[in-house]
Amino acid sequence: MPPVESTRDAVLAAVSGAMSQAGREVAEVHDSDHLGDTLKLSSLDFAVVVVNLETALGVDPFRTAAPRVQTFGQLVDLYEKARVQSDED
Repeated sequence: MPPVESTRDAVLAAVSGAMSQAGREVAEVHDSDHLGDTLKLSSLDFAVVVVNLETALGVDPFRTAAPRVQTFGQLVDLYEKARVQSDED
């Protein structure tokens, strides 16, 4: 995954990439889109997203906890907070 300018761009690239790999057309993604119901990400797709985001952003907010993330916007927020926390450490 190439370097990205923002957390949102990284999350969008990871989600879009997982959808493409699964053979699903990537449409416009909104913060309110449910990862499973709307975007149709399976647990395997989600694992690919997490691995790609750890590579792209250098953080894994799921390493120490299992936060409940249901929407694209929540996923972006989770990674934004993880990046801020990582910068503070």
